Amino acid sequence: RPKMRSFIAGALALLVSFLLAKCSCSEISSDSLRWRFQPGSAVSSSSRLNLRGGGSNVKFVTTCDSTKFGECVGLVGSCDSLGRWKNPIKMDGKDFPKWKASVSLNEGENIEYKYCIIGDSGKVLRWEGQGSSSNRKLTVTSDVLSKGEFHDSPVGIDAGGSGSHSHSSSKIERSHGTSKRDDHKPSGHVDWQITSKELDKFGAAIVKANQENGSWRQKLEFVKTLFYDKNLATASGFNQQEPETSHLAMIAIYLHFLSTGQVPCYDVGGHNRPNRHAMLASAIDEALDKIKKTPENAYVIRKIHPLLPSYSSAYTAQVPLTRIRDIAHRSDIPKEMKDDIKHNLQNKLHRCAGPEDLVTAERIMKQAESGPRDCR
Repeated sequence: RPKMRSFIAGALALLVSFLLAKCSCSEISSDSLRWRFQPGSAVSSSSRLNLRGGGSNVKFVTTCDSTKFGECVGLVGSCDSLGRWKNPIKMDGKDFPKWKASVSLNEGENIEYKYCIIGDSGKVLRWEGQGSSSNRKLTVTSDVLSKGEFHDSPVGIDAGGSGSHSHSSSKIERSHGTSKRDDHKPSGHVDWQITSKELDKFGAAIVKANQENGSWRQKLEFVKTLFYDKNLATASGFNQQEPETSHLAMIAIYLHFLSTGQVPCYDVGGHNRPNRHAMLASAIDEALDKIKKTPENAYVIRKIHPLLPSYSSAYTAQVPLTRIRDIAHRSDIPKEMKDDIKHNLQNKLHRCAGPEDLVTAERIMKQAESGPRDCR
């Protein structure tokens, strides 16, 4: 056995020596590299990357606002990492209308590529331009690799067209990692064209209701009533059983503006228990659950849920302000503080509770903690 092991080791050593000698006088080829190995010679960093079959990741960043629901922008091109014109990369559109995708590239590569629109099934629905004459071109320089991001010009694909029009309002040539525009606009400039149109019947109804209702409760009440009052829904052009997805999107946008304070609310007087807001939210949620779901409206409905006030048990209690009322009627605190609690917190909560009441409560607490001992 020792002799056998010695024989195998010698045979392996002889085989390795033979292969090394063969390499020194042979040319080795791959898809992206032809090189000659010479003992003791240095191998460039780009060659090492190619030998490993990889490269440096470059993030392509572009803009496209012409995708429809369920579609995304795809990136495909002439090299392996770009799918060899057969397998487009789905770009990330979470920062819509910006789209991003990381691609492994090697310095010195000359690539051609295109953007396209991909459907749910992964099939290419629309191409940017027709034929190879519309291909984008890029030479991968060290500057491109060092930056790690390549900000490309906007994608020129119509929402329903073939994408044969130019990439933007001005002619763009993309080569060697630079851009040239015939109007000499700075690199990265995007020509935005903003258009406007009249609101439809439902959009106009939301605007009118917002103007007529001042408090947060009243504005929520209008949204709730759309789902339960047939006359109001008909007058507003709202289908209660099968609402248009665009109308649900308008409701989501309106509730977002309300929850972030972009739509102002104000005290309108009257008395309503604080749990009224929670009950309205519960009713809206119940109505949304009864809608026949489609992939489009289900997505919008999921966006509406977190924009509604909470209706957990803590917010639906019938008499949550008993403690505040008792404090406001105590005889052992200064009259000025009693009036502050009663008029600026207790009565305000009954009329039109809102997030601003938390600020009032915090102010009164700080005043009580910093005041004389008999006020605590």
